[in-house]
Amino acid sequence: MGTYQSGVLDIRDFYSRVGLWPSQPDRINPSGWLRNFDNQDLALATHLLDSFLYLNRAQTMRMSESAFHSLSLNIERASSDLPGVAWTKFRRNVLVTYPVAREGNSTASGRLFIRHARESAIVGPHQFFDPELVVSTCSHGAGQPPVVMLDDLAATGDQFASALLKEYVQTNGTKVSLYGRLQEGNIASISYIPTISTASAKQRLQREFPEVLISPAHVLPLNSSACNDPTELEPNGDTELLARFLEKYADRAGYNKKIKYGYRNSGLALAFEHGTPDNTLPIFSAGAVSWRSLIPRQDGLG
Repeated sequence: MGTYQSGVLDIRDFYSRVGLWPSQPDRINPSGWLRNFDNQDLALATHLLDSFLYLNRAQTMRMSESAFHSLSLNIERASSDLPGVAWTKFRRNVLVTYPVAREGNSTASGRLFIRHARESAIVGPHQFFDPELVVSTCSHGAGQPPVVMLDDLAATGDQFASALLKEYVQTNGTKVSLYGRLQEGNIASISYIPTISTASAKQRLQREFPEVLISPAHVLPLNSSACNDPTELEPNGDTELLARFLEKYADRAGYNKKIKYGYRNSGLALAFEHGTPDNTLPIFSAGAVSWRSLIPRQDGLG
């Protein structure tokens, strides 16, 4: 293995040991993953590895907490109360929930975020609800509480949009969504806090749902995608060269060339300790028998 490849591995290992980068779990295999590639492709593979963003649970939850508390700036700015009063009222009344997966089930990470938020006491233990219960709780005459939705990743915005518009049957037979409750005036506000959002997802959601505050802890720039020209995932920003590289190893790694960029061509280089989104390049998580994956994949995130 060349000097550049060894250097990247050594730096990652050092950062993990001194705490500047998350501790590397056993299931992540950077050196094994690099051995998948032909010598002439090692430089590009190493650059991909160097661009890969991994967040362990502690980092993810700290970012989520920080983003939640940053809402206080908007709450206080919009209020005529004395400093601190509006934020205290908000925390006392807010309902905290999470998005559902595209097929309508709870995401793998949804309850993880709720459990951590309860443990960290960002609000009281009685203020955490499944999305369907939020809709039924915020009915006519029940007051107008604010709602915060916690999430790990907004890659395309699809999952949040679906969660916001998903209709639930009420006891009187009507169908109502979270967005419907907001438009009725039975929800005071909705804030969406993904730990990570792509710039394109944030822009899309702000455009389609202007009444909703989209407030991620961190925004990935457009060039963090393998599809964006130029892309930061290739040393010279060459998207066509990267595309050929991803196609070359598709059969060997065990993924379809047509989905070489992942779900909705997101083309991300990203994973969390609790799972790898299907928006991430499958070359990182593919599981062919003869292929050493960098990190396992977990569908339904983002």
